[in-house]
Amino acid sequence: MKDDQALLKEYTGIIWVDDQPGERFTIAATSTEEAAKLLIETYGEGHAYTLRNAEAAERPR
Repeated sequence: MKDDQALLKEYTGIIWVDDQPGERFTIAATSTEEAAKLLIETYGEGHAYTLRNAEAAERPR
C-alpha cells in the first residue's frame, strides 16, 4: 500500500446541480480541501454542496 492511500479519508455529502434534486456522493481524499477540489473537478464550480468526514465529526473535541 502506498503512503498516499494510507492517508485517504472518506468524505460524503450532497451536491445540488442547477434545479436538480440533491445527489449523494462519496469521495476519498487526504483533506477537506482536496475533497472539495475533486468535487469541483467532477461537477464544475458554482453548485451548493455539503461535505462531511464522519470520522472527524465523531472525534471528541
